[in-house]
Amino acid sequence: MRRFLRITATALLLGGPSLLWAEPPAPELVRSFAKAGLRTERELKTLPDFEAPLTGGGRVSLRDYRGRVVFLNIWATWCGPCRAEMPSMEFLYRRYKDRGLELLALNLQESRREVESFMRDNKLTFPAALDQDGSIGNRYGIRAIPTTFILDRQGRVVLRLAGSVNWNNPDIFAAVETLLNAK
Repeated sequence: MRRFLRITATALLLGGPSLLWAEPPAPELVRSFAKAGLRTERELKTLPDFEAPLTGGGRVSLRDYRGRVVFLNIWATWCGPCRAEMPSMEFLYRRYKDRGLELLALNLQESRREVESFMRDNKLTFPAALDQDGSIGNRYGIRAIPTTFILDRQGRVVLRLAGSVNWNNPDIFAAVETLLNAK
């Protein structure tokens, strides 16, 4: 597999040069996501870490999920497409949470009360975190919501997708299973 060292512009903006190993995703991963109509990233890179409060109390950071496949969805309660995809995210979470899939919904700039109420009213069981000042969304270059990142077990971004998706789909299940089974 081809690997190369590079200094990214994002790394320079986040506090000085840092060196990152980047590599293309495995061909079987690309094929499985393509079959689901989703295009993987050309180079697997990590996201900068963040720390945010959870709606149920406590705090979460991206590094807490190392070694697990992560589905990170950035959203807001007022966003129609965000609301539309949440039930299928819940289905995906329940289907794969015991196999290593972590799902985290990172809400942009809304109150804890609004988010807790939305999660309760919609019977959503995955964790929700609060980007209260929008700084995480800005750091990640979010220009549209919902935006979803899917990270492999090494914390590298396999998929970045702006827009809503029905995640309750057999082809998406197959793609997620390919990712969960990858080493």
